[in-house]
Amino acid sequence: MIGSTILTTQNPSSLLEIENIDDLGRFTCIELDRMATLDLEIFANLGGVKWAESQPSVYRPDEGLAIFKIATSGLIYLQQYSIEAHSEHCEDLSKLVEFVKRHGIDRIYELATF
Repeated sequence: MIGSTILTTQNPSSLLEIENIDDLGRFTCIELDRMATLDLEIFANLGGVKWAESQPSVYRPDEGLAIFKIATSGLIYLQQYSIEAHSEHCEDLSKLVEFVKRHGIDRIYELATF
């Protein structure tokens, strides 16, 4: 997995059921092709906003995964950003904007693997 996995759920407590990547099938999610967590953090920092809230919603070090709620300010910045200006990641940014438009801004999470 090169890019980040972005997911949504109407029931945030259901995220606690994710023990490994195979459990994602129960969730609505997208895979970004190129942008990883660090890219998204840098992107948000350019706009002076946070990408993720401070503590992970799920942290499973033995499985090498964490799930962070994406900060609303990061998603608002994303929606206002000129995607074409960042051509290297244009496809991923467009995919993420469409995902947020479709599912709302309040319950969007990023799965980080390590």
